[in-house]
Amino acid sequence: MVETRSASNNMANENNLVDSLRNLVNNLVDSLRNLVMAENQRPKINPAPLNIKFDGDNLKDWLFELKLWAIESKCDELLDVDQMIIGKEEDIKMIRATILRNMNRDIAMLVCDKNLPSEIIEELKARYEQSSSRKMVQLHAEWNAIKMKPDESLQAYISRFDLKLQEANKAGANIPNEIIIDKFLKSLTSKYDSYKQVLEMSDNLDYLTIKQKLIGIKFDNDNNNNSQIPSNQAFQSNQQNFQRSRRMPRKCYNCGSANHIIRNCPTAILQRQQRQQYGRQNFNHQRRNVNSRRALLSQQDESESIEQHYAFAVPDSNNSNEWYVDSASSNHYSNSDLNFKNKRNHISTVLAANGQQCSVQSIGDMDLKTENGVVMKLKNVQYIPEFEKNLLSVPATCDRGNIVIFNRNECIFVDENCDLYFDETKLKMKVPRKNNAYVFNANKTNFDNYPMSLFNDENNAFAVIPWHRRFGHPGINKLSRMLNTTIRHLDCEECNMTKIVRTSHPERFENFKLMQRVSADIMGPLPDSFAGHKYVLHLVEHSSSFGGVYMIKTKTEAVKYVIDFINYCENQTNKKLKEV
Repeated sequence: MVETRSASNNMANENNLVDSLRNLVNNLVDSLRNLVMAENQRPKINPAPLNIKFDGDNLKDWLFELKLWAIESKCDELLDVDQMIIGKEEDIKMIRATILRNMNRDIAMLVCDKNLPSEIIEELKARYEQSSSRKMVQLHAEWNAIKMKPDESLQAYISRFDLKLQEANKAGANIPNEIIIDKFLKSLTSKYDSYKQVLEMSDNLDYLTIKQKLIGIKFDNDNNNNSQIPSNQAFQSNQQNFQRSRRMPRKCYNCGSANHIIRNCPTAILQRQQRQQYGRQNFNHQRRNVNSRRALLSQQDESESIEQHYAFAVPDSNNSNEWYVDSASSNHYSNSDLNFKNKRNHISTVLAANGQQCSVQSIGDMDLKTENGVVMKLKNVQYIPEFEKNLLSVPATCDRGNIVIFNRNECIFVDENCDLYFDETKLKMKVPRKNNAYVFNANKTNFDNYPMSLFNDENNAFAVIPWHRRFGHPGINKLSRMLNTTIRHLDCEECNMTKIVRTSHPERFENFKLMQRVSADIMGPLPDSFAGHKYVLHLVEHSSSFGGVYMIKTKTEAVKYVIDFINYCENQTNKKLKEV
């Protein structure tokens, strides 16, 4: 009996052992199957080469490309590991091989003993970031020391200056355009002082434009000098010992300088180039220092059922992320409605500064997140696809409980509940709000209160032109006595026209009504101008003789100017054109 019970216990133990072994084998099989499936499903690292190879000078750009490649390969977390990870050995080796493959061979030999990608990157930073800093210091010293040599030509110096600028930009020095222009003009020799004075008076010029204008002025001046007769042969005669005498030295009738004549005047040459590039009408606006990005006062047209507002447009490339703060804009305007909330239809028109009427497609609300993380809620933002910039209206912002402060460098938005304290004795003026604009009257009659700097600015000869016109175009001597100042030069376009012997327009024997006929005439092809223009387009409205002259590069551009001219005339006269 005892033996039978012992035998049954042994059999039960054997069965339990067999079951345990079977379960263990099944678990091992399942684990192996899961590992195989995970290996098959794991994304493979793309061993494709990077866009750039590391050569010792482009460490920053090369690290950026490496980071992008790691993100695309879904292995960016392996770039920063400081030790081998079980199961990731092959991936780490693949990343290491990719890094070594995308650099110069001599550099790869220096870091090939490193096993981890992070070790290779740290070694490269330790070796080449310090050398980049030393190179930056050297370039900074060379940049400060660069100057034009006395016997160096202008083209040669511009090439040398551009080469040094390219080296600085390649090393990572993002030099602002204002500093480049200031350094370039100050490094020129003294014989270019007259040119520098003219270029410094021009606004909104970049470095490339200044180079082109300076080379163009120098080229025209050299041509004029080459075409002149030498001074020692200018007044030679058949008689012996003949020499023309001058009581006074020659001077320029355009700028008043005694160093040159009007034919070689850099101011006149620059004005002539600007007329060719922008047209006569636009050049007159620039001479009067009129800002092309002007804003018109916001108002409503009660004569029509459609609501009409006014705004300004900035000619530039579209960028829906940039907003321009406009103190005279009627409402908020956007050139994209993708982020609109509570979008709804809205019928209204907006008159831009160029006379074009733009239709509002829709209206909605927007949430703008600033760089500081503050969210600004804009209500009733109007969508106008023709606008090239987004406009943030100051009056509409103030209606939402904000205070807008402008200074020389920035514009500040604060909540109206903020306690603002200022010295009342320093308050200069309070301008009341009328409709959607801030307007004040400034009627001054006492000339003694005017700062004399308005009239004595020799660098800006156009400051006296408005007073010359208001007083009825008096002469220089009379105007000097009226303004109690000394005026050396006066360039009035109307006075110059009245001194022309021939009449501007011949007698006409045809009568036209307003907007009855507009004529267009294209002249060319002509020799290429400095800006590449070949044709001249002349447009005129026969009734008022209003017209314009435009410089164009191809005949196909004439269609755009004709359409713009007709639209402008129709907007100004509220009449439709009958014939062209």
